[in-house]
Amino acid sequence: MASFYFRLAFILCAFGIFSACLPVKTHVDAYSSIPKDLDSRTIYLTPYSESQVGPQWRTNAGILATVLAEKGFEVVQDRSKARLIAFFGFAVDKGEQVQSTYSIPQWGVTGYSGATTTGTIYGNSYNATTTLTPTYGVTGYSTGTVTSTVYTRSVAIDMFDTVNKELVFEATAVSRGSCNSFTPVAGAIIRAVLTNFPNGKTGTVTLPMDNEC
Repeated sequence: MASFYFRLAFILCAFGIFSACLPVKTHVDAYSSIPKDLDSRTIYLTPYSESQVGPQWRTNAGILATVLAEKGFEVVQDRSKARLIAFFGFAVDKGEQVQSTYSIPQWGVTGYSGATTTGTIYGNSYNATTTLTPTYGVTGYSTGTVTSTVYTRSVAIDMFDTVNKELVFEATAVSRGSCNSFTPVAGAIIRAVLTNFPNGKTGTVTLPMDNEC
């Protein structure tokens, strides 16, 4: 029974029926000069502005802390005990209308696979009827259009070394998609930014969405 539900979930994901299965494509620009011989892999998280602090920021900062822990770094609550100070911010724009086209297949008779002839003799005459066996398939395509709203989600992370007093990690990332909230895509975007952490990463990273949007 468990295998049945696993296969069902896989099929639903394949067809995008579960939004949490949808891929999140993120363009990343992350640069790092974090010392390889850090004596303490501790990080203190803070917003760029105190006005940004709120439930949403704390939720997404928690996601960032989880990803950092996966990389072997500990987020601490005492700023004085952190080797790195990380400034973390994110934003989602108001979206833009995007129109796209798609092909709609038209079905019909594409040919005949055979024929059957039957007849009847009436005296000196013969009456015959031939029945053709059609084959069906795609006979052409028509074009449909759909308009959707696409949102731009962005994130920035800057880290300072408290010992060297230098900026040692700076990263920005941009992702576009149908989700107009940052939190459902936060895991995918943050993991994309920290793909090679503590090293940098530039390029496009595609990961599945963690939550329903």
